[in-house]
Amino acid sequence: MKHIYTLTLLAGALSLAACTNDDAPQVEAETPAQFLTNLEQRVQTRMADDQWAADDAIGIFTLNDEQEGVLLPDGTAAPSNLRLNMKYTRTTGNDAWESADPFYFKNPVAPTVQFMAYYPWADDASIADMKVEGGKLSGAIAVDASDQANQPAFDYLYADKESDQPDAALPHGDKNQPTVKFHFRHSMTKVVVKLQPDPEGTTDYDEVAALTPTLKSFISQGTFSLADGVVTPAAFDAEGAVKDLVLSNKTEEAGTSVSFSAILPPQTTQGNTPQRKDPEVSLSDGTDNYRSAKILSRKTLEAGKCYTVTITVKKMALVVETTDITDWVPEYGDSSDAILQ
Repeated sequence: MKHIYTLTLLAGALSLAACTNDDAPQVEAETPAQFLTNLEQRVQTRMADDQWAADDAIGIFTLNDEQEGVLLPDGTAAPSNLRLNMKYTRTTGNDAWESADPFYFKNPVAPTVQFMAYYPWADDASIADMKVEGGKLSGAIAVDASDQANQPAFDYLYADKESDQPDAALPHGDKNQPTVKFHFRHSMTKVVVKLQPDPEGTTDYDEVAALTPTLKSFISQGTFSLADGVVTPAAFDAEGAVKDLVLSNKTEEAGTSVSFSAILPPQTTQGNTPQRKDPEVSLSDGTDNYRSAKILSRKTLEAGKCYTVTITVKKMALVVETTDITDWVPEYGDSSDAILQ
């Protein structure tokens, strides 16, 4: 009986090996997708910084199911390959991206799969009404830009084209062409407050560099749409929509000027009315001494634009010198991409 039992086990093992070999083509048909990311010609960048951080994560959606209508050999429907909100994370400063559950092209016939991506990734519980129907994605994420010290948390980017050209194709791929290109665009607006000392000598650089600016009467809340990447600001009178925004993201040009940046929902500012005050910047030196100036009144702050307000800090007053409007990220001419793998 012992010999018979041994032969039975051996036969079973051979049978399993045969099944595994028979299944091999099915496994080989699964091809991992590679995602290329580019942000308006600037490689590996996001809005809050000049490079991806080690813990940055993007969310990726498939907009159609390559397995729809596919039948298995037994006549049953193949499992769906429609994937929602896949998380790809930057694991080291400028190296690989990884996913605990990456996307694989599974259909050997290789139908085209359309994709969309956004940044920063949010868990499913944070997305209202998330779904894909008829190749269209819907869903909304609450935006709260009140903590300007944590800008990457609301530094929203969106990618649903291969480039910034109007007729650019949707990001897509298949088993035979598994590389998918994402071209991110800005969904928020940027305000830079540039402070410079008084050339007449009433203030010097060290005094200016020690100041902390606060933005007032700007809307800091809204919603980010996964359907089109548009951030809609909350109503000005909505609870919590307008808060004093302390700026801490500082860039210094030693001896010349110091700049602070804010990331905000796109919005139209108002003039001074009973319902809404003029937007302004207030400067503090850490004591009870404050100086304020009205800025960006009656302006439409657009997504993807940077509004730089240059202010001369005098002893008793702030003088707004200029307001420059530029694209948030200039074109660097380098169109190479970073591979998500």
